[in-house]
Amino acid sequence: GDCGQANNLVTLGRDMIVNVETTGSCNTDEFHLVLAAGDFNAAGDTIQIYLNNTGGYSDHRIYGLYSTSTNSDIASQVLYQTYTDYSNMPSGRGQMNYEFFKPNTANASTTTLGGDWDGMFFFYDYDQFQKRTKDTLINYAKWNWTDLGVRGFRMDAVKHFTPEFVGDLLDSMHTAGMNPSMVVGEWYSTNAGELSGWINNVKAAMDPATQAAIRPKIFDFSLRENLRQACDDAAFDVRNVFTGSLHDASGLSGFNVVTFANNHDFRDGSGFASLIRNNPMLSYAYILTNNQLGVPTIFYPDYYGYPAPAGGLYGYHPTNIPAGKDELDRLIKVLQLYINNSPSADYLNRFSTPYAANFIEGSSNKALIYQMEGSASNSFKDVIVAINFGNTTLKVDQQINNRNGGILPGMRFTDVLGRSAYPFQVVDGSGRVYIELPAHSYSVWVQGTLTVLPLNVTQFSATAQKNAVTLGWTVSGNEMLSSFDIERSDDGVTYRTIGTKPAATATGIQQYSFIDKDVVYNKSMLY
Repeated sequence: GDCGQANNLVTLGRDMIVNVETTGSCNTDEFHLVLAAGDFNAAGDTIQIYLNNTGGYSDHRIYGLYSTSTNSDIASQVLYQTYTDYSNMPSGRGQMNYEFFKPNTANASTTTLGGDWDGMFFFYDYDQFQKRTKDTLINYAKWNWTDLGVRGFRMDAVKHFTPEFVGDLLDSMHTAGMNPSMVVGEWYSTNAGELSGWINNVKAAMDPATQAAIRPKIFDFSLRENLRQACDDAAFDVRNVFTGSLHDASGLSGFNVVTFANNHDFRDGSGFASLIRNNPMLSYAYILTNNQLGVPTIFYPDYYGYPAPAGGLYGYHPTNIPAGKDELDRLIKVLQLYINNSPSADYLNRFSTPYAANFIEGSSNKALIYQMEGSASNSFKDVIVAINFGNTTLKVDQQINNRNGGILPGMRFTDVLGRSAYPFQVVDGSGRVYIELPAHSYSVWVQGTLTVLPLNVTQFSATAQKNAVTLGWTVSGNEMLSSFDIERSDDGVTYRTIGTKPAATATGIQQYSFIDKDVVYNKSMLY
């Protein structure tokens, strides 16, 4: 038997109900059939093997068929026929039979049930080239929108989703006035060409009007693997992260990418398919402070904490990583206040960088130092980010991008997270700033003199009145503030200052209010 295990004896014409092994390292079950001379036609015969999945979600297949008479594996002789019949559904919808799946009468002579689109992963596979299948799935997606209120779609294992089908799906939804704000596919691979190629093919199958309304995305496994190695592999040069994303490796727009550090599929103890086991916050610091990469996502246990192994579950979970909620909340606030809408990222210590650096302690191959260009959203303030993956303190004089003379010597950059050795940096006469960070740490410096986060906002409200809107907020930790600037956006993009509220000099919890009397009507306002 495979993996040195025993086999299970089966008999012709008799069903065997089994639970396929999923808890061991082998993940294989072997069955032994003995045929007597009277059980088959020696001139030629066929064994019908019924593999009926009754347990729901599953991924099992026949990968070996060993013949003792020929002393060989004859699995290549197996021919598949889909054993599927959904013709009597209680809802009266979604009727399907084998013609909707692979193989069917249209492709039985051509499919090999192999490769990314035809392989027997996760049991029977839809044939999205069949119009009947495509129409049923599109109608199901629309039903999710109209009846369940679903407004976003995560498509699993899109190696098996033809790009033409996804393009037609989004075209049909857009024509029906359904424009999901998030459509993301999971292609389990680190090959940047494959990942970006799928998205580009989906976009090519979409009408121009649909492309303007819906931006399909794909998970960036390429960047994630670089981040995992940066955290867990002591020999890895972390500057590879700068070139390892879909955006930087293949030119894919960040609007078509979802970035992440961990997810539910990583269940090995080490390697590509494992969770980041050392300082995952360094990975989150990168994806939450570089908007060019894509839409950042956070894995639930990284935010709330990992469940301890119990009952045979979660044995692959790291046990030394605390809940990251507080730290991630601060990074999210940095993203919202200073990073969103930045038009570019300049990787200051990249390979073959034009920017000079003097590493007093630590090394360039264990640091990510980059500069985000300011935008109207943050009053055109540049942002400098440094992440130290090394085991020693990082001390470096790093030349920065002076924006064609727009950033002059003497300009101050405030450490808004307060995680470095000093509260601010000052640009010296050589256009450099001094960065000092502990081992396995990071921080963010914003151009100008600013308040250090976190200012803890515990409550905020906006109450519409007849001719005004009353704003109310409660904060703690405002001792360093002089005032609050109240800003409003009428288009959801640009903000303008509509007033100022002096900060209290007292310590502790403080409550504030402001009345906006110059309101617009029949339109959303953001404060």
